[in-house]
Amino acid sequence: MYHFSTGHKHIDILKIDVEGWEFDIMASIVRPFVTSSKPLPFGQLNLEMHVWNKKFAEFLSWWEMLETAGLRPFMTEVCCCCQYVLEGLLN
Repeated sequence: MYHFSTGHKHIDILKIDVEGWEFDIMASIVRPFVTSSKPLPFGQLNLEMHVWNKKFAEFLSWWEMLETAGLRPFMTEVCCCCQYVLEGLLN
């Protein structure tokens, strides 16, 4: 599934910013490791999430899959630009 041409077997920090595709992409990356009980090939995940079109049950199922794989949240940050855009749409 992964090819590390440099000989490395582990990624310290994996950053993903895929503008709305994070649910599909992370499920396709993480699910095989959860199913096989193998550890993820990365230590930390830096992920920008777009959750505005997700139902809570769908988000929760996805989140629990990440936790089953051993991932835990350690920081959140609200995007002020998005907040201003949404406020402009509501006014």
